[in-house]
Amino acid sequence: MENNHSMSRVERSRREKVTRYSVRKVSFGAASVAVAAFFMFLGNGAVYAAEPNVTATDSALAATPANNQLDENSGSSEATAPKAQADTTTPTPADASSTSVESATVSKAQADTTTSKPADATPAPVVSSTTSTTEETSEKATPALDKKQLEDYVAEIDAKLASDSYATKTDESVATLKEHLGLAKLALTTAKSQDELTKAYRRLFMTVNSGLRSKPKAQVENPKLDTTEGKATVGKKASNTEKATGTNSIANSGKHDPRNGQALDRNNPFRTDGTTTDTDPDANQVYTGLDGSDDETVEDLSNKLKSLTTSIENNDKISKQMESLGEATGVGKGEVKNIDNFGGWKAVKDTESNGKFAVARKTEKGIFPLETINTVVDINSGTYFTYLREQALDRTSNYMLYLSEVRTQASKDEPTFDGKNYQRSGLGRTDAPGIKGYNGIEKTFKAYSPTSGSKVQISFITGYSGDINGTKAKYHVQVFTSQSDTPIYDVTFDPQKDVTNDPNMTVQGASDGSSVVAERITTKGDEFTKEKLEEKMSQTQFRPNGRPGKFTSKEIDIPAGVTEYTVRISSADNQHLGMGYQSIYRHFALPISGLDFHVTQDTGGVAKSLLQKIYTKLKESEEKDKNFKTPESQRQYEEALATVDQLLQQDTKSTTEYQTILQTLLVKRQELANSDQEKPIKSKASDAIDQAKATKDKEIDANDQLSQSEKAKAKEATKAAADLAKAAIEAATDQAGVTEKETAGTNAIKAVTPVGKENAKNAIDQAKATKDKEIDANDQLSQSEKAKAKEATKAAADAAKVAIEAATDQAGVTEKETAGTNAIKAVTPVGKENAKNAIDQAKATKDKEIDANDQLSQSE
Repeated sequence: MENNHSMSRVERSRREKVTRYSVRKVSFGAASVAVAAFFMFLGNGAVYAAEPNVTATDSALAATPANNQLDENSGSSEATAPKAQADTTTPTPADASSTSVESATVSKAQADTTTSKPADATPAPVVSSTTSTTEETSEKATPALDKKQLEDYVAEIDAKLASDSYATKTDESVATLKEHLGLAKLALTTAKSQDELTKAYRRLFMTVNSGLRSKPKAQVENPKLDTTEGKATVGKKASNTEKATGTNSIANSGKHDPRNGQALDRNNPFRTDGTTTDTDPDANQVYTGLDGSDDETVEDLSNKLKSLTTSIENNDKISKQMESLGEATGVGKGEVKNIDNFGGWKAVKDTESNGKFAVARKTEKGIFPLETINTVVDINSGTYFTYLREQALDRTSNYMLYLSEVRTQASKDEPTFDGKNYQRSGLGRTDAPGIKGYNGIEKTFKAYSPTSGSKVQISFITGYSGDINGTKAKYHVQVFTSQSDTPIYDVTFDPQKDVTNDPNMTVQGASDGSSVVAERITTKGDEFTKEKLEEKMSQTQFRPNGRPGKFTSKEIDIPAGVTEYTVRISSADNQHLGMGYQSIYRHFALPISGLDFHVTQDTGGVAKSLLQKIYTKLKESEEKDKNFKTPESQRQYEEALATVDQLLQQDTKSTTEYQTILQTLLVKRQELANSDQEKPIKSKASDAIDQAKATKDKEIDANDQLSQSEKAKAKEATKAAADLAKAAIEAATDQAGVTEKETAGTNAIKAVTPVGKENAKNAIDQAKATKDKEIDANDQLSQSEKAKAKEATKAAADAAKVAIEAATDQAGVTEKETAGTNAIKAVTPVGKENAKNAIDQAKATKDKEIDANDQLSQSE
């Protein structure tokens, strides 16, 4: 009867809500066992008969609001659809008195419905038969669980812990890993649904990939970094943080913005006019290694490229100094404080020069303050519901930044972006208006390589403070350059959703915590105080355990010529920030953790420029470098150069890719140098000259037409030609020159063609001597006739010698020799004087005989 009575009142309350209210956070009552079982059968929820650290009386927390909670933003008469039931547990009936609501009551989706509740909550009647029935239904509806993925991952982490693989990680983060590993093992033994195993796996995966923190490393000064020498750099002013009329959205100054393409108006107060100085050298890194590089050697440029890091981190200040920066804000433990600067990240100023964001600090017991977790109110009963699992953020640091604040009773007099006055109820079912002035944060960084351009990638841990009917505060990430008000990068995303196929970004969704802690804390009246709630939240079974996500942008091109860029992060929707607006305390949304917050510039542009310079210099010396090298090494070197050229023609790649191809090129260049053949090539050419000389000398020696002196002179000529050729070969600067000088030397030696003139002349002399002897023996010739004949042979011999001397080749010599010999032989004197003398003698003898003849008279 008690159960029936409760149900009837529930039904009456529902009818009243349909007439008067919109449902915001809905949950089914214990009497709706069949409905719960139906959803469990569909796999939309998991049923827990018992939970660690949660007592049976904890179910009373669901008593008042859980069965029929109304939208705190009342105004619609339509009931909301149930929320995903990932963390539901066995339903528990509630006292019907909790369902009577006057104006705007709390409502949650069905994920929040029937979870076992903390022991301190107001007890409500529990019908054991109902509970038993539900448990039985859940047992029948639960299919066989696939535990292999989680079991394998647990085994992998166990092995790494055993092998001390996490020695470089901080003790605190390893302790957190061990804690989550224990929870995963617990899930393997207690899970009643596949969803629980999946969540345990995701929690462990997130801890391994995002929660482990490296131990600090010693800072190494980089002499190449330009830290502006203390000179200020001008920040950029915002252009789109004011909502447009008639909408809660902030306009995007995109391609239709009339300011597009115009020079930046630095007098516009809408941008943060801050400066970055050398107090943050990481934010001001500029590569100077290209300065004067035209005069550097290939080796100098290669060493620069080899030593170039693949990326540089601009945001190390906040990432590595989160604790000290947080302490410097002066925010007390368990407090939230508005600030306008945190490690160089400044509040974006609006047109009224207003800008702020908040920093929260953990309490003494290590939980973030009440203002950072969602509390909704049943204003009729004065019941407060603080949702523990909905605080999904990175809890590694003691500090957390919040970029938005939802207007609540505590801030009801402060203006919101929608321009409306505060209402205690009656807003839209997902409305959570943001207070003006929270325009986001931004920071200006130096472009690493203004001459060649670079790429920047942004990543940070995401999360949320609460949920309103499935709505969470959304992020807006933009990148501006100093050249334009139009962002070069502009994305928005919902932190609860995975994004894997978007070319502009990757998002690992944050998620609600698991049921190892209570779903919520329910309080009334004086029990709802910051101190009491935070004390309870510090207890293990009430400690918020939502898991953070992670955003990673694409690689964003920073064009050549840009000297600095600004990263801005803000709320994408200032009307729907995912937290209740009726709390008596403030509500802060859109968390940003400085840890694991990276703004990284790729150095590929610098690497490409260095490789281009190296390539140009190598091409200039290519022919010289290839001199005297083997054909195979030349071919391979040419191919390596061609591959580099092809890569340089493409879009900018990673530094690693340029370093890899440089290494290949340098190896081929060294192999080319090692294949140097200059000495062997020149030696071979010199040997060829010596061989040509030896052949010529042998030919000279075999020439019988040459006298010994002529042979000696000819050999001197071949030696001179050979020596000259070898000197020219040694002086040659390339293989073609060597070949040319070898050929010239060989031809010069071959051109030594001695002509045998001395033997020809001797033959003339011999012919003359023979002729003279013949003349001398000719008794028919008188002495004078002999003398005249010898003069004739001498004249013929002299003429022949002159002709022989004038001959230019051996044939000419032979010809002149023959002609001379013949000319000498042709001297044939005729003895007339002796004949005449004989006549005279005969006459004289006859006359003497006549004179002696006495018989003759004188006249006779």
